[in-house]
Parts: sequence; C-alpha cells; structure tokens
Amino acid sequence: MRFNQRTMIEEESGAVSVQGPSDLVAVVDDDPTARELIAEQLTGEGFAVATAAGGLEGLRRARELRPLAITLDVMMPDLDGWSVLAALRQDPQLAEIPVIMVTILDEQRRGMALGAAGYLTKPIDRDKLKTAVRRLRMSGRSTRILLVEDNELQRGRLRRWLEAEQWVVDEAESADAALALKPSATPTN
Repeated sequence: MRFNQRTMIEEESGAVSVQGPSDLVAVVDDDPTARELIAEQLTGEGFAVATAAGGLEGLRRARELRPLAITLDVMMPDLDGWSVLAALRQDPQLAEIPVIMVTILDEQRRGMALGAAGYLTKPIDRDKLKTAVRRLRMSGRSTRILLVEDNELQRGRLRRWLEAEQWVVDEAESADAALALKPSATPTN
C-alpha cells in the first residue's frame, strides 16, 4: 500500500480513495515495476493514481472511475493495449478520455491513428511524461481566470505566463473595473 496526501493505492484490492477526482490518472501496465514508477511520477506531479495490472482490469477501472487520463501499455497478456484503446474509443462514455501509450514498441503512428493522445517509449523519460500529463491536465479543463492588477507591465507579464500555462485570462486594471465586467467575462470553472 502506498499513501500520500492525494491518493491511497492498494493494488491487491484495487481500492482507491481520491481527494481530487478530477485529477485521477489510471495506469494500466502488466509490469508491476513500470506501474509503480509511472504512479510515483504522477503522484509527484500532484495526480491521484489508480492502477490496473492488465487490459481487462484497465477497462473495468476506466468505467468505474472515469479518470482524467490513462497511461496504457501495449504488450499485456490478457488484452493488449491496442484492443483496450479501441474499446475505449468505441464506448461513448469513455471515448473522450485521453490515453497515453507507454510501451517498448516504437509504433507511434499506429497509436495516433487509433486515437492515442500521446506516445512514450520505455524506458520512460521523466520530463516527457510530465509534459504529457500536464498537457492533459490543461486540456481536461477549460479554466478561465480574472487577473486584476493595476500595474500594466505586471499585468502583461502575468497574463503571458498564465496563457502559456493554458489559462484563459480576462483582465481588469482595478477592483472596480473587475466588478463592472460583463458576466460572460467573469471567471468560470
């Protein structure tokens, strides 16, 4: 059993307790070492993690948990990753879940053609995994914020930084200006 502030993982029972369900990533891999390494990387990035030791279990967990994203190995003994990906894409309730293929096979074209959102080859480069899941976190949410700052230079710097992080930014130069904005320009989650 592994515990941190966001997630409890018990692989034997499959139990998951999640504080931030919108940040849940399912890790599907038959190799326990690979599962643990990916899970550690993801929890280090602030994600909750649920694991599955095979393709059939991965499909079941996806239906139960509706994760933000799935990392999926290709070579598994019960149901290979290509079949899992095809099943996910054919299920209307799961079709929109981004899937990152994580495998020793270098078949990126095939993965993308089948609807994978990303493709990483083992051994996994930490920075590439971080980049892929951060992109999924941002694409999974359309977060709009209102930036209120009276200093135009500071406001511009903050806006550029926030937009680079995929935020939708509305600006106001004062609290009064922020309150006067139309309701459509106010922040929504």
